[in-house]
Amino acid sequence: MAWSGSASNYESFVSRHGLTFFNIDDTAGAIFADFGIPGNPAFAMVYPDDTYEVIMGAVPAATLDMIVQSALDRS
Repeated sequence: MAWSGSASNYESFVSRHGLTFFNIDDTAGAIFADFGIPGNPAFAMVYPDDTYEVIMGAVPAATLDMIVQSALDRS
């Protein structure tokens, strides 16, 4: 999720890092505020039961795999 910058900054970042998942613009910071996230990098997983988990900092691939599997197990 982009938090600040221009559309071209966002697009450049997505392209440079080969991101294939959906990205949204939160320039106003409303979504970050809703989740209590003070800055980047951060990761938020919203589970099917409307609970969520926030991890501050970069998330290693193995941790991300566990979080996604947990979400799948809950559905």
